[in-house]
Amino acid sequence: MLGDVSSKTYKKREEGNWRREQVTEEIFINQLFGIRHKILHSVCSPDNMYALVACDRCCLQAAFYGVSGVLPKEEALVLLKNSISEQYARKGPDVVAKNHKAVDVTLENLKRVDYPSSWLNATTGGRRPGNEVFERPEFVKSVMDPVLALEGDKLPVSTFEPGGYQPIGTTMYEKRGIAPAIPVWKPDACTQCNYCAIVCPHAVIRPFLLDKNEQKNAPEGFEARRAKGGSEVGGYHYTIQVSPFDCTGCEVCVESCPDDALYMAPFKEVAEKYSPHWDYAIQLPEREEVGEKYSVKGSQFLKPLFEFSGACAGCGETPYLKLATQLFGDRMVIANASGCSSVWGGTSTTIPFTTNKDGRGPAWGRSLFEDNAEYGFGMMLATRQRRQKLLQEVTAILIEMELPDDVKGAFKDWLHNFDNPDKCEHAATEVETALKRMGPNLDPRLAAILEQHEMMRTQSHWLVGGDGWAYDIGYGGLDHVLARGENVNILVLDTEMYSNTGGQVSKATQMATVTKYATHGKRQVKKDLGLCAMQYENVYVASVALGANMNQCVQAFKEAEHYPGTSLLICYSPCIDWGIEMKNMMNEQKEAVDSGYWSLYRYDPRRIEKGVNPFQLDSKKLKYDLQQFLDGQNRFQQLRRADTQTADQLHQGLRHEMHSRHDKFVKLAMDEYEMLEHLKKQLGEEVTSGSVMVLYGSETGTAAGLAQVQILSYFVVLFVVSVYR
Repeated sequence: MLGDVSSKTYKKREEGNWRREQVTEEIFINQLFGIRHKILHSVCSPDNMYALVACDRCCLQAAFYGVSGVLPKEEALVLLKNSISEQYARKGPDVVAKNHKAVDVTLENLKRVDYPSSWLNATTGGRRPGNEVFERPEFVKSVMDPVLALEGDKLPVSTFEPGGYQPIGTTMYEKRGIAPAIPVWKPDACTQCNYCAIVCPHAVIRPFLLDKNEQKNAPEGFEARRAKGGSEVGGYHYTIQVSPFDCTGCEVCVESCPDDALYMAPFKEVAEKYSPHWDYAIQLPEREEVGEKYSVKGSQFLKPLFEFSGACAGCGETPYLKLATQLFGDRMVIANASGCSSVWGGTSTTIPFTTNKDGRGPAWGRSLFEDNAEYGFGMMLATRQRRQKLLQEVTAILIEMELPDDVKGAFKDWLHNFDNPDKCEHAATEVETALKRMGPNLDPRLAAILEQHEMMRTQSHWLVGGDGWAYDIGYGGLDHVLARGENVNILVLDTEMYSNTGGQVSKATQMATVTKYATHGKRQVKKDLGLCAMQYENVYVASVALGANMNQCVQAFKEAEHYPGTSLLICYSPCIDWGIEMKNMMNEQKEAVDSGYWSLYRYDPRRIEKGVNPFQLDSKKLKYDLQQFLDGQNRFQQLRRADTQTADQLHQGLRHEMHSRHDKFVKLAMDEYEMLEHLKKQLGEEVTSGSVMVLYGSETGTAAGLAQVQILSYFVVLFVVSVYR
C-alpha cells in the first residue's frame, strides 16, 4: 500500500481518474530510488500496491483497513470512526466530522498501482524536488542527505565533526515540497507594504529590488513593478518572490495582505514555473542601504538569517526570531531553551540559521529548561571578559608601539566606537584591513590582535525560549539574570502552554483554558512576567503581538537590543494547539489585543532620565468583545461544551481580570496631568493643579480607608482628612 506518495502529485485531482501509467510515472520521477526500494521491499507486496489519487491528506489507517483484510472492512471503519470521535472530541464537532469525511474520501480514492519490475533492483533514478541551482556542500551530501533518507544510523562516527558542531544554513538544500498550494503574487494589486514577508513563519516569501540590468536578465515570466517609496528606491523595480519547495502552504501571508495581492494556487500548477524566479532573486545584491532598517517595510529588505525551518505551518513563534535575525542576526549569540524553538531552531543536520553576504550569522546553542538563562548569561560574561582584555591590549599597543598612521587611526576609531554596534563593525573591518596591509611578518602583539578579530565586533546576546522555560522551570535563572542588569536580551515566545510536549498547562496559561493538567479549565490568571521584571526598574520590558501592531513590534525589538542593560521581550505566539485556523493567526493576535486579552506596552528605564513616564501603553482602547474572542478558540470552547455553568463563571472571571488589568495599565501610563484629570473625573469634584498637602489622623482606620487612592509615587499625592466621631 502506498499512501499519498507526494501531495504535490495528487493535489486537486478530485476526478480521481488518472491512468495508472501516469501515476507510476509521477512516482518514478519524484521518488529517489532508495525510497522506492525500501517501499517495495519492506512495506508492499506486488499484489498490494495502492495510491491515493484524490486526497490532499490521506488517512493511512483507513487505507490499511480498506485493503489489508485484517478485519472485515465495515467493522474496521466503525471502530476507526469511533476512535476518531473519542480522540478529537475536545477539538470540537467540526474537527471530528472532517476526520470522518477524510476516512470516507480515502476509501473512495484508493487506486491500484502496477509498478515496473525494474523498480525492485533499481540503483539510480528519481530526483529531489526543486532545481539544483546551488552546489550541495559536502556536509549536506555526506550527512544530511543520508539522515533525511532514514539512513543516518549507517553513518560511521568519523563522518561527524568532533564536538558535535554542524554547519548552519542547511535547510535551503532540503526542498521538501510539502505545500498543497502556494501563494502567487498579483503585482498590479500590490502596494509594496511588505506585510506578507514580515508575517511569514518560514521566510519563504520575500521582497526584492532590481536595477534595470537585473530586471532585463531575469528569467522568463519574472514579474516586477517600479518600486514605490520616493527617491531612495528610485531606479529600482520591486518584486515579491516565493520559494515553492520551502513553503508550507500556511496561507498566513494571503490572509495578512491588506491589498488582496496574493492568492493560493495548486502546487502542481505553479511550483516548477516560479522556482527559477526564486533562485534568481536570492542571488541579487542585498539592498541594505534602502529604506529605514527599523521599519516594517525596510526591515523586510534585509535577508532573514533564519529560514525554512521545520516549524508547524503557520507557526506563531518563528516570525519573531526571524525578525530579530534580520535586524541583528550578523552578531547574534543565541542560548536556546528546550522547547519548540530548540526543535525547529536546531534539528540535527537541518539548521535554519544562515549567514549574510559577508559570511556572518547567528551563533546558536541549546540548553535545558532549568539552566538556559545561566547558560546564555555565562556566554555574555565570557564575551565581555574577552573584549575587555582585547581593549586593554589595544590601548597598551597604542601607548607602547610605533604604528603606521592608518593602523593607529583604525585602532583609535575602534576604541571610540567600542560599544556602538554599527560603527564598531566598520572600525573592526578597518583594523583588519590595516593590519593585513602590514604584511605576513606582523609583530606578535599585532598578530594576536588579528587572531581575535571576532572579538573586535560587538555581540548581541539573546536568551530564547517559550513560556514553559521563562514562566516555569527556568524562572529562577531568568530572575537572576533580570536582577543582575547586564546587557543581555531575553526573548520569550509565549504560547501560553507547553506546546512542544503536547500542550500542558504552564504559569502562562490563562484562566478558563482547557489543556493537559487543566482539563476542567484553569482556575487562576496567568503570571504577569512583564510586571515581575518591571519591579527591578532598570529592565527594558515590552509586550508585543506582531499581527496587532507590526510597527510597535519592530520598535520594541530595536529599543530592547539598543538598551544598555537587560531587556525582556514577551511575544504573543499563537499555536495550533489552541484550536484555531493558523492561517488567521495574525488576525487572531489583533483580536486578542483589541479585546484586552493581550496588552501591548513598552517600559523603557531610559525615559526616567528624561523626566517622562517610562511606561508606554500601546493598546489603550478596547475595541472587541472578549467573549467573542474566547468563542473563536477551541481551548476556551472545550469547557463550554463540557460544563456550561463552569465555563460561564470562568469566562466572566477572566473578563473581570482582563478589564482590571487594562485599567491598571491605563493608569500606569498616565503622566501627572493625565492622572490629575482622571482623579477629577473619579472624585467628582474640582481639583486644582497646585500642590496641596492635607494631614489626617485616626485611631480606628476610617480615615485611612477613605484615603485609598492608587497613585504612583511620582504622581501628585492626595490625602483625605477625616475626623472620627
